[in-house]
Amino acid sequence: MTPPMYRRLRDYFEDAGLTAGFTIQTLTWNDTGKLSDAFIVFRSGGGSDVQHDRGGDFFVMVDVVGAKGKNAEADAAANRIAEFISDQEGADSCVGAMRLLGGLPPPVTSTEGRLIYRLMVCCAYGE
Repeated sequence: MTPPMYRRLRDYFEDAGLTAGFTIQTLTWNDTGKLSDAFIVFRSGGGSDVQHDRGGDFFVMVDVVGAKGKNAEADAAANRIAEFISDQEGADSCVGAMRLLGGLPPPVTSTEGRLIYRLMVCCAYGE
């Protein structure tokens, strides 16, 4: 798939304004060392079999990493993403039909005290 689904979803969320105020990264989280920085990281999360480009489920892991001491902002961003996915009707031509696997997960805290939500988004896509 070109471009890969995690990049498609990144662009889709960025166009929808869901990443505003966050540094967008792909594949891995690269901390800047500034505890005031917040991040959203998009990476492949696997999926179902895709045969002959007929489509399948593409999983994208979306990590919302909050700034230290800004737990409410990280929580609000994760909830906005969950609501955005829940409000989708039909399928988009770029990412297909989306659903949030497992609902909104409990956050974890990094060693530095950042709140982190790890959302698994399923994009059912086919051409």
